[in-house]
Amino acid sequence: MTRALALAVIAWAAPAAADGVCGDAIDQPAAVPWRDAGFDGGRGACPVADVGARVGGHALIDTPGFYGTLGGELALALRQVAGAHLAWGLTARAVDVTFVQNAVWKIVEPSYGPLLADGLYGVDATLAGRPLRLAGWAQLALPFTRGDVDGSTGAAQVAGLASWQARARWRVHARLGGLGWYGRAVTGTSTRAAALASIDLAWRARRRLAVDVGVDAQLGWYRGGLDHVAVRAGVAWRLARCWRLHGAVGAPLVGVERQDLAVTLGVARDLE
Repeated sequence: MTRALALAVIAWAAPAAADGVCGDAIDQPAAVPWRDAGFDGGRGACPVADVGARVGGHALIDTPGFYGTLGGELALALRQVAGAHLAWGLTARAVDVTFVQNAVWKIVEPSYGPLLADGLYGVDATLAGRPLRLAGWAQLALPFTRGDVDGSTGAAQVAGLASWQARARWRVHARLGGLGWYGRAVTGTSTRAAALASIDLAWRARRRLAVDVGVDAQLGWYRGGLDHVAVRAGVAWRLARCWRLHGAVGAPLVGVERQDLAVTLGVARDLE
């Protein structure tokens, strides 16, 4: 028992190994989405094979009046790798609860869905003599997979991704892409679109622990110029050989984004 405890302490204190830009999923960027169902959330260019569960929350608070909106969700995800270049995934929002309070109403709205499907194609390269992974990625929120909308809604994100191992412990992740959304009901059809960009810096603080900070920006969603420039910070911890915990929090600094805060907590099990 004493020997096992000593080995665990040594493994925790040991510096991170130089295991490549895609060596461990804890080096991937923290995703803090702002749009409904999280279809605008980011990721790194590396393929990942795992199953996981994620709890997300968001808040919009009118402090003087103590009014606003609180939301929470539980999402279940499966991601798989198909060969050296391809990866795909499915994410189902199993539970979605929204609490709204204003001067007139106090409403709790439970729901479920949608189902998100995504696909990634990536290639390996180098930058300044260090490993670089480039990828194209698309994620779709599928129509007719929600429980709270009469009619249909659908959404998509298409993005180019890059993940670079700047140093043995440091990874840089970048994303540039666009969002699209539509909602159709008996009253008509509504659409939205936005351009987005993000950059993250991930640091392997210990062999089993990584810390991530990032900035993301969106433009055009609210049709009034800059939606937001938001900052976020996250941490990922490898509990054992196959299990990971991850969490992140984000807040907008400027722009017309209506939410004040978004958080996400999750657990995942590697399949490889």
